[in-house]
Amino acid sequence: YPLEIHVYTGADADFVLYADAGDGYGYENGEYAVISLHWDDKAGSLTIDERAGCFPGMKEYNEMEVFLNGKKAAVINYYGKKVVLKPEDVLQ
Repeated sequence: YPLEIHVYTGADADFVLYADAGDGYGYENGEYAVISLHWDDKAGSLTIDERAGCFPGMKEYNEMEVFLNGKKAAVINYYGKKVVLKPEDVLQ
């Protein structure tokens, strides 16, 4: 299933997405990944930063569906590298 990112406009916002294997205690040994996201309300852009960390069984990429105020705005395949979605990248 794609990962849904929901952004509700009106102010800048930051979020850190955490992921691990989902079972066991590998996270205690640093086996996890985090992705920082930042919404810049004035620019109307969403920055998905480079992924930090990894864990056994981690997918090569994540399909992400970005929603703005409840409406699907973009679909991306995120490979762990920084992505900036600008207004011109939004689905019409």
